[in-house]
Amino acid sequence: MPSRALGDGAAPTRRQPRATLAPVKDDNRFSLEESRFVRSAWVWRAFLLLSLMAIGVAIIFAGNGKTLDAVLWVVIAVGWGAFAIGLWRKHTLLTK
Repeated sequence: MPSRALGDGAAPTRRQPRATLAPVKDDNRFSLEESRFVRSAWVWRAFLLLSLMAIGVAIIFAGNGKTLDAVLWVVIAVGWGAFAIGLWRKHTLLTK
């Protein structure tokens, strides 16, 4: 049954994508100076603290015999730690 809203089942026309509000300068749109994660020293410190807490959770799970949970928390700790180290390196490059 054809749609009454479109009239005899006609397909809707494609719309052209809207132009962005701000003109794009070049492909290098992002700079480290604009990132709040990199400028603030507290972000990488928080991720480092979270990774240490995740290691503690993994130790507790390993002590209780829940090996799979312990391994998963170690993976989480490694990910958070790697992210913290990456932010720390970028932060130290900005402060020099």
